[in-house]
Amino acid sequence: MTVLLIAGSPSERSRSAALLDAAGQRLAGRGAHLDQVHIRDLSPQALLLADVTHRSVSQAIDQVARAQVERRSEEGREGNECRSWWSPYDQ
Repeated sequence: MTVLLIAGSPSERSRSAALLDAAGQRLAGRGAHLDQVHIRDLSPQALLLADVTHRSVSQAIDQVARAQVERRSEEGREGNECRSWWSPYDQ
């Protein structure tokens, strides 16, 4: 399995970057192959102009396109959230 990690923090030393690195290490320990996109490495001007032909932006788009997304259904999330809020005393 390949996991695409998308880092949105502008800093390499942020808490969110550290959390993403820790999650990546745990996934790699379970045999996942990691791929990463760092938003800070993309050209700010190309992003502002939505220039998908810019090399850094087109590479990021390709990485995301190759990623297979697994989604949980909205009903599944709502069901789990509802069960977490209900107790036997509410019935």
